[in-house]
Amino acid sequence: MFEAIYDNASAATELLREKGALDYRHCDFVPDYFAELPEDKAPYGRVLLPKAARDSMSDGGVVAVNSMSEAAKRDGIDIRTGHRVQRLIQNAKGEIVGVEADARGGRTFRFQARKGVIFSTGGFTHNHELRKNYLSAPVFGGCAASTNEGDFIYVASAVGAQLRNMNYAWMCPIVLEKALNNDPDLIGTFSPSGDSMIWVSKQGKRVCNEKLAYNEAAQAFFEWDPAAGEYPNLVLMAIWDQRSQDHCASDEYGRFIVPTGKNDTHVVKGRTLAELRQAITERLKQHANRIGGMTLSPDFEQNLKATIQRFNEFAAKGKDLDFRRGERKVELLFNGPVAEQPKAPNPTMYPINEAGPFYAALLTGGTLDTKGGPKARPDGAVLDDADQPIEGLYAVGNCVASASARAYWAGGATLGPILAFAYLAAHAAAKARDKLPV
Repeated sequence: MFEAIYDNASAATELLREKGALDYRHCDFVPDYFAELPEDKAPYGRVLLPKAARDSMSDGGVVAVNSMSEAAKRDGIDIRTGHRVQRLIQNAKGEIVGVEADARGGRTFRFQARKGVIFSTGGFTHNHELRKNYLSAPVFGGCAASTNEGDFIYVASAVGAQLRNMNYAWMCPIVLEKALNNDPDLIGTFSPSGDSMIWVSKQGKRVCNEKLAYNEAAQAFFEWDPAAGEYPNLVLMAIWDQRSQDHCASDEYGRFIVPTGKNDTHVVKGRTLAELRQAITERLKQHANRIGGMTLSPDFEQNLKATIQRFNEFAAKGKDLDFRRGERKVELLFNGPVAEQPKAPNPTMYPINEAGPFYAALLTGGTLDTKGGPKARPDGAVLDDADQPIEGLYAVGNCVASASARAYWAGGATLGPILAFAYLAAHAAAKARDKLPV
């Protein structure tokens, strides 16, 4: 699978550009998420971005979807939304020769396929039962498309597909209350902006590097305490001061520090640490039955005060001795906006104003989407329990098992491989022999 990405990504993207479907620019300044590892011989330059996207890269996916959709319509491709594929159609040989889809209004449509059927859909982020039974961590939700309910797992399992990598997901910190409320505006916090900002546990202590790349930062929420029988960091409090509120607010990348006039119902405020503690306590009570009755520890305020003082010492010197915040290249990339003046030695840290006022948001770990599903070959052929291809069935994307396992390599680590595998699947299906209908 890895070799297929390297060997075909360029051919796939060049073809899309030649067809006028996806023009792009090369972002040679973007580092890999693990650029510091000695085995990474090309730590920069793997990212391509749709040419019309913002400089911040935050809308690259939207631009790509629109660009490719317009090209498909231009070329006469019949795009139908509102048709939920429920089952596959097989002929007497067991080959896949079409699908049945339920449409709005209660109608069922049958679509025939001469050569094969290709699924290029999402994972099971919004299927509570699948999340609960397969993911290796308690996840309240995520920011994938609301239709990502794992349909292909059921559809492909019905014809004998084997499943792989079901316990992993593309992870990201998310605002807890947006997930609990099924807020359609939920976006994963790719970039936790704020230099005078920290995350603390229910004990009022920092537990991680807040600026880690999102997939890695999310792992902090799922640390298990076997003695206490709990996930002590399942909900963390992001806390910031007026400086960050004034200079680091943004409506991009799912940031929880939002500008004036934007929806800030997830933000808790307090003029003093005592007021902030009380406000957080009341907010946690509202969700107690859904977060295991979590409450702040009695010494939360005392510990938080000491945590802020220690963080401020680190920020003044530019060195985070606890979690090395700001030392990795990707942390600088996703640091977000900060005040131009005054500056600190480390751009990711600035002393928090201990006089207040203070702001807070409840965070937890969520999914960008899951990365498990039927096992497929690099050409997209879906495999049965004997590792043999199910004739006529192909799949790419988050609906099939990802080769990345738990890792998240760099920006576009989902979209890039999907383009390469889609290119291979299209070629494989086009070359397949015509199949007899039912």
